[in-house]
Amino acid sequence: MTAVILIIYIRKHEDETQTVNNNNKTGSTTENVGLMSKIHDFLVSLEQIYTIIMVIFNGYQAILFIIGIISKPLHFSKAEPQSIAVLICARNEAAVIGDLLTCIQEQNYPKELIQTFVCADHCTDNTASIARDLGATVYERSENDGIGKGYALRHLLKQIAEDYPRGFDSYLLFDADNLIPSDFFQKMNDALRYGYDVVASYRNTKNFGDSFSSACLSLWFIGECRLLFQPRNIIGQSAMVNGTGFIMNKNVIESLGEWNYLTITEDIEFSLDQMIIGHKIGYCADAEVFDEQPVSFKVSLRQRLRWAKGFIQVLNLYGKKILISIFQGNFGAMIFL
Repeated sequence: MTAVILIIYIRKHEDETQTVNNNNKTGSTTENVGLMSKIHDFLVSLEQIYTIIMVIFNGYQAILFIIGIISKPLHFSKAEPQSIAVLICARNEAAVIGDLLTCIQEQNYPKELIQTFVCADHCTDNTASIARDLGATVYERSENDGIGKGYALRHLLKQIAEDYPRGFDSYLLFDADNLIPSDFFQKMNDALRYGYDVVASYRNTKNFGDSFSSACLSLWFIGECRLLFQPRNIIGQSAMVNGTGFIMNKNVIESLGEWNYLTITEDIEFSLDQMIIGHKIGYCADAEVFDEQPVSFKVSLRQRLRWAKGFIQVLNLYGKKILISIFQGNFGAMIFL
């Protein structure tokens, strides 16, 4: 989109320059011609620089694609279990949250090391009571200081910090409609103890065949994991978290002070900030989280438009930091260009 706008802008000035040249034949000043000529040359130079950057970027993406196709994912040796705080932000999720909490109870992981927390965010159904009945610690949020998952997560982490000052070794985040196999916690713990600060899981779907829209979105996430996260992991660069099913080390939460990722796409914002800070985001293909995708095209389109708006928000906040980070040698930040 940026390239298209820039090219249109350049062509517009080319037309203006030609008009000035024509006017010059009928008496326009040579000074105006010279000025427009300089502007034209400058914009053409920008176009050439942008073209070079895009060639490099697309070449980088092509290399990742090839690595993703031919490579095998990293596997991690079994690590000593550490305490895990499970974070779930839910708004009127009574129909699905019970299934996720049951999956958590059925994990092949020491039960005494798992503590599940739910933020019932402005719920008008019985999400909170279902979560409590299934053993979760529930905090109900009714404040109107902001709307969105980021605000709910900030509230949840603040409450946990007050009630559990010693904290936990790691923090694992889910959406309320997720499902996970019984070895998910162990696989994620193994990857985190490998030396990463954050680990993303393999995002699959639980309703692939419900509609054309759900199938397309499912393929998108599968491709993102296989052709982006996996190759970046293999060449030593950071992956990125994908909204749900990711685990954070204790040092990440402590370094934040407060959860300040409040854009529509808080997962992208979080990933980018962690890369700029210097934290490493790993990817665990063996840990699979099943997420529910929109069935109707209308809902899917609305979701994509919301994500696009969130991406623009993130670029507005971090655009300058991204460029600085790349010029400082952190080429992993190119993932956001």
